[in-house]
Amino acid sequence: MYIRDHLSQFYARYADENGLTVSQVSSQASRWDLQQWQNAVKQTDMSDWPSEAFSRVKAYNAQTHIDKKHILAALMGLAVIRMTVKNQRNIERRIELDANTELKRMENAFKLSTTQQKRASSVLTQPSTRAIWSQNLWIDSDNLANDIESLVNKHIKHGMSLQDMENMLADHANTAQFKTSQSIADRVKQMEFNARRIVRTESARLIDHVNMTTYRLAGVQYVDWVNEPGACQRCQGLADGSPYAINDAPDIPDDSHPNCRCHKTPASDSNFVNFSIY
Repeated sequence: MYIRDHLSQFYARYADENGLTVSQVSSQASRWDLQQWQNAVKQTDMSDWPSEAFSRVKAYNAQTHIDKKHILAALMGLAVIRMTVKNQRNIERRIELDANTELKRMENAFKLSTTQQKRASSVLTQPSTRAIWSQNLWIDSDNLANDIESLVNKHIKHGMSLQDMENMLADHANTAQFKTSQSIADRVKQMEFNARRIVRTESARLIDHVNMTTYRLAGVQYVDWVNEPGACQRCQGLADGSPYAINDAPDIPDDSHPNCRCHKTPASDSNFVNFSIY
């Protein structure tokens, strides 16, 4: 783990019989400290990083001359930024793949013209498609970086021992055993789970946009809310309210919930569409 490596290096260099203490990390950053940061930045490929990542790296860089504690915080923060950029790329690829697959299915099902296909596909490139989930991802990233820094500082305040460091870096395979307020590894895993939730939620959102755009292009006037197996009470209530006028239909997931896998279909009227295609 990237954080483990840098934390171990700092411990090996500065800890004494009392562990790693406040007085040690509060001293002025040395040439070695600054070199650790510079090496970490040089070894990180930032050529295609988004602006959100760059702004955070610049903020960390500005604080590295304060003291050793801020160098350590910057190194841990950089690890979180690297992970967030990776998650962002994975989310973008998966959402785009799911949406394109659905778009092709809808184009074939409704036999859209070339012009209609272009209008339907424009949903995929709208800035708003990415804005909401990207902002949430970086908020989660900042929270993770702050939590890691707070946990490390809590141990340093009382003199961080090798055992403290091992406990912080211990992870648990079973989510029921997670100790996110005590384990950096568990807290990082929680962030990964949040990223997967974003994938499922935003994939459903974009697929819903593709479907509703296609329905409007095809002249559909009413839609039914169709629940996934084991749907929650909220979604069951939305299904009970069907059919909905096309412009009054509830949105997925805004009117349902994160991780929603329900969907909408043209209302059961043969004048709208041939349901054998579903």
